[in-house]
Amino acid sequence: MVVELHFGWFPELKLHGYTVLTFSLTAINMLALSLMINASFNFILSRQQNLFIEQKQATKKFEDKSAELEKTNENLDNLVYSISHDIRSPLANIIGIADLGTRDATDDLVKSYFEKLDHNTEKLQHFTRMVTHFFMVDKAELKPVSIHLKHLVTSLFQDNYNDLLVATDSIRIDIPDNLVLNSDKTRLTLILMNLFSNSIKYKASERPLELKVAARNENSLIKLTIEDKGQGIDQDLMPRIFEMFTASDLSNAGSGLGLYIVSQCSKTLKGKINVVSEKNRFTRFEIDLPNLEALKREAISNFPSILKKIVVLI
Repeated sequence: MVVELHFGWFPELKLHGYTVLTFSLTAINMLALSLMINASFNFILSRQQNLFIEQKQATKKFEDKSAELEKTNENLDNLVYSISHDIRSPLANIIGIADLGTRDATDDLVKSYFEKLDHNTEKLQHFTRMVTHFFMVDKAELKPVSIHLKHLVTSLFQDNYNDLLVATDSIRIDIPDNLVLNSDKTRLTLILMNLFSNSIKYKASERPLELKVAARNENSLIKLTIEDKGQGIDQDLMPRIFEMFTASDLSNAGSGLGLYIVSQCSKTLKGKINVVSEKNRFTRFEIDLPNLEALKREAISNFPSILKKIVVLI
């Protein structure tokens, strides 16, 4: 049976040659398609709702963890404050008393007790200082300033290490007078002091200390080198020398924080550090440090081009 269909709303639209069966099948297909689209839309909507709920739950978990981490950091800050103020002062008093006892004791056995007390208390004082430095590296704000390297190195030796050196020790500073680095002075000082302390602490017992500190400008970087003719480092320790609590000499009970602090400070200053050592011959630390002010200017100059790329992507 062939029918001619007329549409009341569109009198000019006529469909000729449609059978009732064809029309029915077309209507059924359109209805099925409509149901499929509706089901797909409902599925997508349901999925989006579930994702939103999951995201909300994950955000809540993250916020809880962040609050917990913030509380932990606050507790750590309080611990560092306690170490810095509540422990260091009594330790200094004990060291003073031990020194007096060592000088005034007439009995050799009693004198040896005071000497051991003085030695171990100084080690504990050094450890508390290293813990304070460790947290200062993470917490302190980066403050780049212009640093005259030769003046900094010379003043560090004069202020901190003169009493540890003997007449036969040799300290050589090979740094141009006008060499200036824009960097964070606190962190650079920590790098130098820890490396100088290591060189003095691990100097060879059979020969005087030979320590060379050099710096030069190379390819827009300051290449800083600290080399000593000391005990050297065991090759077995070299792969993990910058890990926390790894002492560079297993026979010396150091804190194992010094070189870790050096490594972390170097990373914060956008630098790279390398170490070369041969047991019983030498150890050489090489640190490449950029000019932080130059990096900042470069980042600012590149910002417009980055912004253009973002605009294009949008």
